[in-house]
Amino acid sequence: MSRRERIYRFFLHHGCTPQDAEDLTQQVCLRLCQAGSRPEDAPEDHWRHLCRLVLRDHLRQRYRERDLFVPLDTLRDCPAPAQGLCDEEEAFLQECLRVLSGKQRQVI
Repeated sequence: MSRRERIYRFFLHHGCTPQDAEDLTQQVCLRLCQAGSRPEDAPEDHWRHLCRLVLRDHLRQRYRERDLFVPLDTLRDCPAPAQGLCDEEEAFLQECLRVLSGKQRQVI
């Protein structure tokens, strides 16, 4: 089994999709080349360490994107802005506004 294939299997084994595993394998090979060694010639400890670093960076990026992006399917339950409030919602809103001071109501 070639070194590139072993790196690819490393990422698959750690839960990456095949497409992500291919991209991450490419990143590891690129870092090895930038360090001045070919992926086939790099010591096993070195390329495994790089794999762990690249995987950690990938997981951190996915975690950050998870907080930033919301799938559009989750927004289907939200009413469109043009829709009015139902009577029950209107009554609840009026009751909430009555509790506020005049200045607070003006801000709202």
